[in-house]
Amino acid sequence: MIYDEKSTQRAVEGSSPSSPDLVEDLRAQAHAPFRAAARLAESDDVRIATHARTLLAYGVEVAIAPMTERRVVDPLLRSQMIGAVTAAAADLRQRAEAFLRSQMADRSLIPVPPALRYAEPPPVPRRVCDHAFLTMRRLRHPDEEVIVRIVDERMFENLPAARKDAIIADALETDRWIRPREEYLPPKEER
Repeated sequence: MIYDEKSTQRAVEGSSPSSPDLVEDLRAQAHAPFRAAARLAESDDVRIATHARTLLAYGVEVAIAPMTERRVVDPLLRSQMIGAVTAAAADLRQRAEAFLRSQMADRSLIPVPPALRYAEPPPVPRRVCDHAFLTMRRLRHPDEEVIVRIVDERMFENLPAARKDAIIADALETDRWIRPREEYLPPKEER
């Protein structure tokens, strides 16, 4: 069954709100377009891949927006919605962190976008693990001053791969994502 607003209302009215079959049906239908988009994001057709990646980027909002945009009068329902939105955000953050950690072992180079191939100066080659490390830093420290973050990111990106690997390994072990500035500088004997 495909659930639109009316069929969802009938299904909810005809079962317990936590009916495993209803929940599983709704979950499968909600995930289906995003599973397809994840598959299409790897298409050889650049236009299709770009559109699929855009859909994936906006997919998170699909889950939370209906709860945050609805004006609800009942205080009990509002408190339940607060709990649901918070649980969804916490779950998403936990999954994002686990995904980023899993990508920190990937030393693959990220291809330079065609528009930047002839840029002067040329962009610094970035690896998947470098991008995951810097993204984790942003996720863990959203209030960090932008200029400080940008300077630290550029310093990190310009380090030799072995130094970046050591910083990433230490961050994974210690859970420290903002690093002392000295770690980004050459050893004192080289300065």
